[in-house]
Amino acid sequence: MAADRLGVDLVATAVLLCDLSAALLFALGLPALPFLAAALAAGAALGGAAGLPARMATDGAPDATSSAFGLLFASYATGALLGPLVGAAGGGGPSSWLVVGLPAALGFLVVVLRTREGV
Repeated sequence: MAADRLGVDLVATAVLLCDLSAALLFALGLPALPFLAAALAAGAALGGAAGLPARMATDGAPDATSSAFGLLFASYATGALLGPLVGAAGGGGPSSWLVVGLPAALGFLVVVLRTREGV
């Protein structure tokens, strides 16, 4: 897994960058080729994020990895449920994509804080 070899912070940053790129490209509503690039970025973010929870659980709570993994998965599932609902509440169109991309932007703050603390 990439997170094991490269570290959680680097992989999480790449995933967040893919998420933000996809949200911005979808929000711009560009023609087919950029739309396909946005779909590719969104797919890369989903695939890249797949290996993060296990490593984050191991790093975050070495004595209770199962509990930490459970909390991470619960928040992932909550985001998967609420993301489309919040996006729909955004009224559709470009504003919805920006609303859905907002958590990825906030994720950069978490990565920066985590890196500064040396975790």
